[in-house]
Amino acid sequence: MPTLEPVIEVNDLSYTYPDGTKALDRLTFTVPAGARLVVLGPNGAGKSTLLLHLNGVHLPQTGTVRVAGRAITAQDHRWAAAVVGLVFQDPDDQLFAPTVWEDVAFGPENLGLPAGEVTRRVEEALAAVGLTHLARKLPQHLSLGQKKLAAIAGVLALRPSVLVLDEPTACLDPRRSRELFLLLDQVHREGTTIIVATHDVDLAAEWADRCLILDAGRVRAQGGRELMLDPVLMESAGLSIPRLAAAFAGFTDSLPLTASEARRVLKGFCQVADDPLKPT
Repeated sequence: MPTLEPVIEVNDLSYTYPDGTKALDRLTFTVPAGARLVVLGPNGAGKSTLLLHLNGVHLPQTGTVRVAGRAITAQDHRWAAAVVGLVFQDPDDQLFAPTVWEDVAFGPENLGLPAGEVTRRVEEALAAVGLTHLARKLPQHLSLGQKKLAAIAGVLALRPSVLVLDEPTACLDPRRSRELFLLLDQVHREGTTIIVATHDVDLAAEWADRCLILDAGRVRAQGGRELMLDPVLMESAGLSIPRLAAAFAGFTDSLPLTASEARRVLKGFCQVADDPLKPT
C-alpha cells in the first residue's frame, strides 16, 4: 500500500517543444511512495512528455520535479535516471547494444557494480521477462514485443526505486501482457513505486490504486481509482469508464472495476434471488 510520504513531487511544471507545441501546462501533483499510479489520457494529452521529466530526460522549463525530496536539475539528471527507471514507449529508442545481454548489462555496469553483481542482475532481469534464451541475440533481430521485454529487463536490472513505463503492453500479446503485470505486481511487492502511462482504462482499472488524468497537457483530476467511474469526468478527458463498470451500470450503484469486484456484485444478486423473503 502507498504511504503518505511522496516519492515524486511535480509543481507547476510546463514544457513547450521547439515547434511551439505546449505539451505540459502547469502540472502539479504528487506520487506517494509505494503507489501503483496510472497516468490516463488520450493521445496527445502529454503523458509521454511528463514521463520524460520524471528521470531527467527532459528538464523543466518552468516549475520543478522532485524525486525523494531532491529537485531534478542539469547537475542531477544522472542521479535521477538511476533512481527512476523509465521504459520508453518505443523500444527502439532504448536498445542500442550489440546483444540483448550487453544491453541489459549496460545500466548496472555504469553504476560501477562488480562483474559478478552485474551478471546476477542481468540473469535475473532476463529470466523475469522470459528472454534468457535470447540473451546473445542481436536486438534488431527480435520481434517488437521481444524488444519491449528486453527494454523492460534493462531497466529492471538497475533496480530503481521508481519504475515508470510508457504504454507497456503496446506490441505485447494478451498472454505476455498478463505476465508483465504479474511481474509488475512482484516488483511492487518488493517496495518499488510503479507509474504506468496508458489510454487503456480497462487495464488501469484492474491494476492501479491511484490515477492521474491528463488532458491537453493539464491535470484534469488526480486521486483514487474510483475517479475512473465518473462518466462525466472521463468523457470530458476523451476517455470512457471501464467496460466492466459500464456493463453493470443501471443494475447497481457499486460499479466494479475488477473481475473480483464483479464476482462479489454478482454473488450479491444471486443471494437476493435465492431469498424470496428478502425485499428487492
